[in-house]
Amino acid sequence: MALMLYLITVTKTSAPQIWDPYDILGISMSSNEGQIKKRYRDLSRTLHPDKAIPDESRNETLESINDHWVEVSKAFKALTDEEIRNNYIQYGHPDGKQGFSIGIALPKFIITEGNGKYVLLVYGLLLGVLLPYSAGKWWYGTQRITKEKVLLSSASNLFREYSDTMTDGDVVNALSSGREFDDILRGSRADDGLGKIEQNISQPGEENITSAGLQPADHEKLSHFEGVRRKAAALLWAYLGRRQLDGGDLDDGSKPCRLTAILF
Repeated sequence: MALMLYLITVTKTSAPQIWDPYDILGISMSSNEGQIKKRYRDLSRTLHPDKAIPDESRNETLESINDHWVEVSKAFKALTDEEIRNNYIQYGHPDGKQGFSIGIALPKFIITEGNGKYVLLVYGLLLGVLLPYSAGKWWYGTQRITKEKVLLSSASNLFREYSDTMTDGDVVNALSSGREFDDILRGSRADDGLGKIEQNISQPGEENITSAGLQPADHEKLSHFEGVRRKAAALLWAYLGRRQLDGGDLDDGSKPCRLTAILF
C-alpha cells in the first residue's frame, strides 16, 4: 500500500502543450487570410533555412532554425489549408490527434550508475516474495471461509450435527461446535470458571428442566463435551436461560460466544 501511494505521488502525466498557430505566427486571432499570408511571407524572408543565419549568442543552430520553420509552415497551413485546418479545429493540432504519456519520476539513487543490482533485488523481493505471499494469503482466506464469513470447518461441523429430529437443545449444542470459539476461548479461558457456569445452569427448574432450560438429554450431552466446546455450550445455555454470571472472566467470554452463535 505504501509503495502504491508513493508511485501515485511521483507519477507525472505529460500532455502536449496547446498548439496555437496564431501565437507561432505572431498575429492576432482576428487576422484575415490576407494578413496571414503577408505575415508568412515576412517570416519566410528571415526564418527560411535557406536565408536564416544561426545566431550563436542565442544558441541557434541550423537544426533549431529548421525546426522553427517547420512549425511556422504548419501554423500557416493550419490557417489556410482546409484539411490541416480541420485537424487543428478538431484535435487542436495540424497533425491530428495527439497522444499523451505517463511516466514515473524515480528517485535519483535508483538511476545512479552502480545501483542497478539493488533495484533488481527490490523488484525481486516485491515480485518473487511479497506479491506471491499476498496473493496466497488472499486465496487461502477465501478458501477457509464461506460467503457468510463462517469458517468452512465450522460449517462442516454444523452439517454433521444436523438431523431432521433436532430439538432446541440439540441446536444449542450444535452451535457450540463452531471453530470460531477456539479463538475466543483459547488457552486457559476454556476451563476458567467452567465449574461455576455449569453449576449455575444446572440449578433445578420446573419438572425435569433446569433453570437454564436444559433437558436431561441436553445436560448429559454437555457433560460429554470437552475443552472449548464445553465452555462454549455452557455459555450459550447461560445466555439463553438468562442466567446471571458472576466474575469478569465469565462475562468476558459470554458476549463473543453469543455474537458467534448469531453469526451461525
